[in-house]
Amino acid sequence: MVVTAVALLVCIVNAGSASAHSSIVATNPQPNAVLDRAPSSIDFAFDQEVSGHWLPVITLSDSVGRNLEISVPAVNKSFVTVQVRSKLEPGAYTVTYGVDSAAGESVAGEFTFSVA
Repeated sequence: MVVTAVALLVCIVNAGSASAHSSIVATNPQPNAVLDRAPSSIDFAFDQEVSGHWLPVITLSDSVGRNLEISVPAVNKSFVTVQVRSKLEPGAYTVTYGVDSAAGESVAGEFTFSVA
């Protein structure tokens, strides 16, 4: 399942590489997803390479706004991954992210997902 998600992210990133401005093109889990089980990682694909000068800022919080434990972001060109270290119980979660592209543009946003 992880291999399929990564392959999908690669296809989406390659399709979006002609974009003029940095943007996020895919996440796993997807925004508004309802998952049968908690994800072990949160993956991001951007349309441009992420800067190696600054680590992305990523947070995971629960429905009451409490930040949960995740790993330091791992960057591989236009992909960013964090490992989820907290146990996620059923409920809603918010992911916020902020990265700088190698071209110097900032990309920030948030999305939610739920664990059933």
